[in-house]
Amino acid sequence: MFLMKINIGETTLKKNCKLLLVTIFLLFLANCKNTEQEYYKKILVLENNNKNSPSGLYQLSLTLQNDNGQDHHYYSFKIIDNNNDNVMYTSDEKYSRRHTLFLCWDDIEDIVWCYSGDIGTSYWINVNNNWVKYPYTHNENIPKVLRVLRPNIFK
Repeated sequence: MFLMKINIGETTLKKNCKLLLVTIFLLFLANCKNTEQEYYKKILVLENNNKNSPSGLYQLSLTLQNDNGQDHHYYSFKIIDNNNDNVMYTSDEKYSRRHTLFLCWDDIEDIVWCYSGDIGTSYWINVNNNWVKYPYTHNENIPKVLRVLRPNIFK
């Protein structure tokens, strides 16, 4: 009888150790996820979370719009000159709130990148103080954040 209690105790101890290890592992994963989210939050332009360009000359702003009073909301973005706060460019596209949208600056240059789950991927370059839109053709260098978030699309 005494040996049986020891065996039961050892089994309970092993179960508790396994449970503790699983709990620690899950906490580690949760912390990694939060760290990853914070990393992307620093890079991606979000509503009410503008980002400066790599040179610091421009700012990228994302705004939620209402489609003529209807229940459909969409995003648009603006490029602002940091020297005088003038809006240099406002996007014509209506990026649906229902689809994935990643908006960011290039890793090195003052180039705006936009991945939209419903419209596609485009980028904007400042040409003589006019921001010109170009479609993504798979030849351009994509910012790292887009390659990480959409590895099947951007290789």
